[in-house]
Amino acid sequence: MTVLTRRVQCVGASAALVVFAALAGCTQSEGGTPTPAAGGTSANDTPRPGPGTTTSRSTSSDTPIDACDLLSDANAKDFGLATPGTAKTAGGMPGCQWIASGQFVLLISIDKKGLTGVNGENVPLSKHKATKVADVGGVGGCGIGVETTDGRSTAIIGVTPTTGNAPEQACARAVEVAKVVDSTLP
Repeated sequence: MTVLTRRVQCVGASAALVVFAALAGCTQSEGGTPTPAAGGTSANDTPRPGPGTTTSRSTSSDTPIDACDLLSDANAKDFGLATPGTAKTAGGMPGCQWIASGQFVLLISIDKKGLTGVNGENVPLSKHKATKVADVGGVGGCGIGVETTDGRSTAIIGVTPTTGNAPEQACARAVEVAKVVDSTLP
């Protein structure tokens, strides 16, 4: 029997790190086989509507951004991710998680802050400002914050490998996801 490793996200205390905590901050590994809790999903894990279901999203800065709407099922499948994404709360931020079994976990969270004060490498995107932070905490993950047009919110894209420590691969995946998010983010 194969033992799967699950990465558990946690939040850093520093306000600047909170922006990237959901994607590249503290993690710890837990061995075992992931199984749903008795009775189905938890309050923090909400399955998304299936194929053919549409949702409308206003581009007003006062309208909350649904992280699961930032990556279509077709785009997720292109990245090798299981669909649909699952709504999650990470570090107090609403988000959505997808899993590429045995490879990596993708978590997109929405932070109510812009990128001001975040130290990282600039990521060139066509529409939005973005910053990359690689291998924070030495776990091989990568995070990219993509700021909304009005600068009031940030979509945080975190890629964490399920095995090994490969920040270069995680960052390459995160950049590709950021390009898709860039085209859908208000």
